[in-house]
Amino acid sequence: MECGANPAAPRAGIYFTSVIKCVSHDKFFPMMAKNCRQFLQRQIAEVRPELLITLGKRACEALQVSDQLYDRALCEPQHTSDFVLVTPFGFHFNLLHWPHPSGLNRWLNDDENLRRLTASFDFVRPFLGGTT
Repeated sequence: MECGANPAAPRAGIYFTSVIKCVSHDKFFPMMAKNCRQFLQRQIAEVRPELLITLGKRACEALQVSDQLYDRALCEPQHTSDFVLVTPFGFHFNLLHWPHPSGLNRWLNDDENLRRLTASFDFVRPFLGGTT
């Protein structure tokens, strides 16, 4: 809700997907991501999001457009046109990498990281119909 989502319908206008399309063990993730890449690309091309948010390092690596390291890319909005001439999806969009929300992830235990995430909500808010 802090990003500006409608409390009555918090998922309105949001499309969720995954880099891999089936359950996999961690050791098979790179192979599964590669096998599912064409399907993911078609999904994104069909939905044509204005904003794509990745959750976690693996999703970031699968969809990143710059050579920026994961820890530096977290919570820093990017626009694909600033990094690539053509995307595999056929259009440009805003991209935001967030840490994985797993309880095992300790990234948010650092106050500065929590501040970075909270500040990135201001970027997301207009996409959800809120004001900045």
